[in-house]
Amino acid sequence: MKFLFRKMYYVLTNLNERGRTFYYARLFEEFGRKSRIIGRISVSTPQKVKLGQNSTLNEGVILNAYHGITIGNNVRISAGAQIITANLTLNPDEKGVRFHTGEPVVIGNSVWIGSGAIINPGVTIGENSIIGAGAVVTSEVKPNSIYVGVPARFLREINPSDSK
Repeated sequence: MKFLFRKMYYVLTNLNERGRTFYYARLFEEFGRKSRIIGRISVSTPQKVKLGQNSTLNEGVILNAYHGITIGNNVRISAGAQIITANLTLNPDEKGVRFHTGEPVVIGNSVWIGSGAIINPGVTIGENSIIGAGAVVTSEVKPNSIYVGVPARFLREINPSDSK
């Protein structure tokens, strides 16, 4: 029996892009046409993930979707990025116990999230925005803007006509 589980794990972790995409398309709540999963990713509660059309998740992406993640169309999430929806309460109760809390994360259309970026619970990222590599996003990101740093801060606006 142990051999069977090891074999299944090996097969799942070594699927090619097409096989991996096929596998996650059946697990996610929604999986848009032409979306791809490149490399191994980690997803908790995949049935609460909505992935739009023509979006890409790269190697090492972590999706903690306990409270729901909505990813728009034409989104690129680079290697090692993390999207987290769960958290612990700041102050423990009278018995010293901390409770899990959380909020959903919403990512608009045409967003690019750089390598190693961390998106915290309750964040909404406006469409056509860029999150720099390694940034830690703790609050709302305006549409057509670039955010970088720890914690992520506004860098500049993107003129939508610049990309044409």
